[in-house]
This record gives sequence, structure tokens and C-alpha cells, in this order.
Amino acid sequence: MKVLHLIGGGDEGGAKSHVLSLVQQLGNHISVKLISLRPGPFAEDAKKMGIDVEVIHTGNIFKDISLVRKIIENGRYDILHTHGAKANMIGVFMKKQTKIPVVSTIHSDYRLDYLNSIWKMYTFGLINTVSLRFLDYYVAVSNNFREMLIKRGFPPQRIYTVYNGIPFDKPVDIMPPEDFAKKYGFPIQPGDIFIGILARLDPVKGHTVFLDAAAKVAKKCPQARFLIGGPGDDLRPSLEKRASRLGISDKVFFLGKVTEPYSFFNLIDINVLASYSESFPYVILEGARMKKATVSSRVGGLEDLFVQGENGYLFTPGDSDALADYLIELICDEEKRRRFGENIYKSASERFSLKAMTETQLSIYSRIMKQVKKSKSDRKKYDIAILGYYGYRNSGDDAILKSIIGQLKQKNEELSIVVLSNDPHETRTLYKVQAVHRFNPFSVPAVLSKTRLFIAGGGTLIQDGTSSRSLWYYLFVLHLAKSKGARTVLLANGLGPLTGKGNRKVAARILNRMDAITLRDSNAYDELISLNVTKPVIKITADPALILTSCDLSAGARICEKKAFLPTGNLWHCASENGRKLKTPFRFSHL
Repeated sequence: MKVLHLIGGGDEGGAKSHVLSLVQQLGNHISVKLISLRPGPFAEDAKKMGIDVEVIHTGNIFKDISLVRKIIENGRYDILHTHGAKANMIGVFMKKQTKIPVVSTIHSDYRLDYLNSIWKMYTFGLINTVSLRFLDYYVAVSNNFREMLIKRGFPPQRIYTVYNGIPFDKPVDIMPPEDFAKKYGFPIQPGDIFIGILARLDPVKGHTVFLDAAAKVAKKCPQARFLIGGPGDDLRPSLEKRASRLGISDKVFFLGKVTEPYSFFNLIDINVLASYSESFPYVILEGARMKKATVSSRVGGLEDLFVQGENGYLFTPGDSDALADYLIELICDEEKRRRFGENIYKSASERFSLKAMTETQLSIYSRIMKQVKKSKSDRKKYDIAILGYYGYRNSGDDAILKSIIGQLKQKNEELSIVVLSNDPHETRTLYKVQAVHRFNPFSVPAVLSKTRLFIAGGGTLIQDGTSSRSLWYYLFVLHLAKSKGARTVLLANGLGPLTGKGNRKVAARILNRMDAITLRDSNAYDELISLNVTKPVIKITADPALILTSCDLSAGARICEKKAFLPTGNLWHCASENGRKLKTPFRFSHL
């Protein structure tokens, strides 16, 4: 497998650490190359790490695109992996020109990347927002970011999660605290307690929250000193003025860009993150590597690492009062600082190692290659498309859909599923599958033409008791799916009544073209036989909802208590019809 990574090359902080450490480790397992779209420290550091890196920076974007294309074609790369706005834009061209899959890592909330520059927001930011929609696969660096992408309409089954990782077992070089303080121009006095934040100076990083909390802490803890490390000449003057206005200029030290992060974390007593938005910040892991007590805003995937009050504290973004209270508590309790530091080190080293990050990324590449190979063989994009009365907030039909998707995923977690829904956003968010509007005249045919198996699932879809219009809709979509080359299944349906002669004739003709039909009761089976439908594989089974596992009943009990309902005992459901046992239990192996 050959993978080409493409990045702007001006990256700092977490994105830089993620890409360089990942590409270096991937090189031990696969053929990997890194392209930086500008010269500078990023490319130089990559070379020092032994990474195969090439700088492309002609000053002409079209020449840059042409050179990237030549590298892909001459090197016969299998996957292009992009990072950042410019790389994502070029990735769109490469997807079209080279036909290889393009995967992009989402290192931050792309809508918040350029808050400090209106011009960049409406140029690079807008380009990135549009470009991302045209790529093939996405890697989120936290489950929180994966959920964000799903809510914004990205295809759930093409989004993977790779947590940031660092080498906890690798020795790090540490400057003596006195030397570090001398280099960055701040004093150290006996008894000082240092609280540090290491992040580029950007509004999204919440430095104003940190300063507001520092002012409150300084009133109760005069030994507290506050270190702010990170580049950002544009924002620094306003932050310095804020510190002066708060009366803490003598306690706050701006270090600028820190090139020895572990020496920074070694010196401080408490590590702070005050961001309004993050994915999964490296500074938390780096602080944990040095066993530092940590207080962070509740952002990104940090709830997957923190256990509140056991290995650190999380606070609501922007809440300087909560941050100040936690800092005061830790400043006054040295033993708690030590315990938090030990605990967060243990948690982080077990779950967020560089080895785990690399293995997860390699697994994703393998899954992508399998999907690409399968798609090339039959030109299909989806394994299964599902249609039913979904997206109407009907609990019975939602239970059916949940059961169908759950059972399919249990058989094969990598199945690509799309649902035709009346509320695609809700379906996408709840069930983590792609969804399109069931009445969209463009999306529905496009999906069906790219689907291997079409399922009309659950409920009583083939009936004209409510209206012939509903019947004809379902029959039309079944016919359309068959004409587009998909195998078609009527899954666990009721059937009838069908009273209109024309309705019965058309239904019989279309149902006889199905590959398989499973019915949830014997009456439906009798109705099917009366239509002279005999060509598909036919089974009597059960309602898919019966497979659902029992949920926590306490929520329902609380609702009943609130509404003054009294429980009357347990309710038991059995898979039977008119007292008769069903002939065949519901199994997806019937498909």
C-alpha cells in the first residue's frame, strides 16, 4: 500500500504533531510520502525525523496541482491523505484527475479556523468548507468531531475516528527550569505555583477566559504565576492590555512560541486548556505525559479521557468562575495535584499512545482499499438501501429501523447503508448511516443506481387501505431499484389489504420480480399467495422490533411517575399470530 500525505506546511501545534508523528510511524509499515505546500519549519522538522518529504511551492496554484498529480501518477499511490484547507482543495482536483480515494483528517472545527481574520475566513475558510464536501473519506480526531460532521451532513459510514497519540515510552529532553525561565524571560521565586496554558494566541483558544480566571485566583493565591505560551502577534497586544486592566501584569508572562513543550509542562504545576472548540488537543496529552494536574474546558473528545474529580477537572467553555475555583482548589492542595497527575498519566498512556493511533490509521486505510476494490468491480457505492415509513417520528417504525440496522451491522460492521427517510438529518444523526429524502427526485434514483441490495423494510407497506398513493409510491421505488440493477427484498412486512383490481395486478407483477420476501404473519402470506406471487424466496418470520434488547426502564418509570400513572406489571411480547407460533424465526441469514 502506498499513501501520499498532503499538507499546507504552515501548521503548528496539534496538527503538526499529529501529522509528523503519524507519517513517521506509518513509514515503518507502508510506503508513505509527505508533501508540504510551503518551505519552513514544518518541512525541516519532517526531514529531521527521517520522513520522505517534498516541498512544492511554485507560487502558482495550478502548477502546484500539476506537480502533485505527477507525483501521484508516477509513484502509483493508492490513497491521498490531506490535511488543511489548501490540501483539501487540491484533493478535490486529485480525486477527479487521478481517481484515487482522498481522505482528509479534520484537526479542528473548520468553521472556526479563521475567526481572527475576516479575509481568511471568507477565502481559505470558505474554500475548505466547500472542498470537504467533495472528498471521499474523513478522519475525525475525536468522537465529538465525528458527531459534528454527521450533524453537518457528512456521510457517517465514511467518517472514522483516530485519536491523537504520543509516545509515552519515549524519553524526552527536559531543560532545567531555571534555564527555561531564563530563555523565555520570567522569574522563578521559592513558593511560586505556575499555571500554564500552551496554545496559539487565537480567540478560539480562550485566553481571555484564562486571564479572567487568573485575576480571580490571584486575589486568593498570591503565589500563583501564569504562563502563556504560543505564537500569535496579532492577538498578544490586546491580551497584554487585558492583563494590565485586570491588575495582574506582574503575575502573567507571555512567552511567545515555545519550542520545548515538554520543558514547559515540566516546569508548570497545573496545565490549563480554555478553548471554546478543540478536537483532541495534544497539549493535554503532553501535560499528562509529564504527570501534571489538568483543568480543561469541556471540548472535543476530552470526556473520553477525563473522569471528573479523579484525574482532572472539566469546565464549561467560557466559564472563568469555574476555572478559577478549580485552580484555587488545586493550588491549595499539593497532594491532589500529585494524584491527578498520576491518574491522568495512567489513563492517557493506556488509551492515547502513538502505537494505538498508528494501528487505527492503518486499519482505516485497509478498509478504504477494500471498499474501493469492491466499488471498482461493480461500480456500486452502497451495500444496502433501506426504505420504509422512516423519518416521521413513529416509534414503531423507528424500532424496526433500529433493529434492521443493528442486525446488519452485527453481521458486518463495514456495510455501507443508506436510508430513504422523510427526515434525513434526524435519521443520519440517530442511526449513524447515510440518508436521503425519500421523495427527492434526483437523490433517490442516484442512490438506487449505486446500491447492491434494496430493502423495503418493516411495517405494512404494500396495502391500499390508507391510500393507493402510498402503495404506488412503494411499488414504484421497488420497480426503480430493480431496474437500476439492485437485488430487492421485501423484509418482514405485513401485506394488505389490497382491494383495487389494478392495484392487485401491478403489485403482483412487481412483487414477483423480488429476489426475496419475508412476511411477519401468516395472513400476509395468504394474501401473497392469493396474488399468485411465487417466484421470490418467501419466508414467514417476525417483526424486526422483537429483536431489540430491553432498554433501561427507569426513564419510563420516571415518566409514569410524573404523569401519575401506576405500573400494572411487566408486559411480555411473543412472536405469534392469532395464538399460532411463527413458522420461521426472524433471521437476516434469509437474505
